[in-house]
Amino acid sequence: MKMMLILILLVCVAAFAEDANEGFYRPQKIDTPPLLDGSLSDRCWQTTPRIHFIKSETDRHEPENTTDVMLCYDNNNLYIAWDCIEKSPEEILKIKTENDSDVWLDDCVEVFIAPDYYQYIVANSYYGFIINSIGTRADLKRTVSSNEDERRAWNGDWQAKSSILSDRWVLEVLIPFKTLGVEVEKLDLMGIAIGREKHIPKHQTSVWAIGGSFHKPSGHLLFGSYERYLANIYPIWISLKDKLQILESQGAPISQSLSDSCNEIIDSVETAKLPLMDSKNIRMQDLNTFLNKLSQSSDDVRMVERDIKFRLAMKNLKSLQ
Repeated sequence: MKMMLILILLVCVAAFAEDANEGFYRPQKIDTPPLLDGSLSDRCWQTTPRIHFIKSETDRHEPENTTDVMLCYDNNNLYIAWDCIEKSPEEILKIKTENDSDVWLDDCVEVFIAPDYYQYIVANSYYGFIINSIGTRADLKRTVSSNEDERRAWNGDWQAKSSILSDRWVLEVLIPFKTLGVEVEKLDLMGIAIGREKHIPKHQTSVWAIGGSFHKPSGHLLFGSYERYLANIYPIWISLKDKLQILESQGAPISQSLSDSCNEIIDSVETAKLPLMDSKNIRMQDLNTFLNKLSQSSDDVRMVERDIKFRLAMKNLKSLQ
């Protein structure tokens, strides 16, 4: 069954249409890297497609101060540029000057990257990079076992350069793939979320591919072939499904409501998978729905796992009394 689904998906590869509005973006590979000087004059930024921010996932209108972001890469680095329109530059909040301070309290941009999207689905692991309008930086690395202090203590090797103009502020960022722990030739799918925060006259956010919060990389950067990408998706769900069934069989006193919750997780992902099987033309919207369901089911599985481990611990504790 698993191989049959993969074959069906591979037959439909030619029908894909990449669409940033559906949370997918294929960054341009470049030969000449941009000069990090807080300018968008480099050739790569003139030819790279722009992603336009919206207010939120539930309000898809453009914000008053619009934001465009562009991404490209070479064999060593991922490059990201922001073009942040600012109708009132005097209102830009730019107090933080020390790296690794609370930069998000200033006007800033944020990017959260899951370099191994499959590992993100299973273990919710990702990196975060936050930069204000004067180039002050903060970063974090989240793993399934890290606490807040450990996440913020991480310091990656990366660079940022900004400039404030009369009607906007501009930012360029360079993140080595080595910092993300990946090799570009092995990349196929990277999870990403990108946002902007503005604080004056009131707190405003604008986003691309934010799955409910800035810390949820629900966008997808496509690097490798669709064949390799699609062949990796379905086994992830198989492993999650098996994990649920194993957890249920561990002997804990599982309630009917918990069992129903497990079945709902399975059913929601299976339902999201159907358009990928039955349609001759796979739509990015359907694939995005499926991947988001996978991500959400991962969160649900971890909650179920914690619940079952707690029940098992209580059961063992009672048996010792």
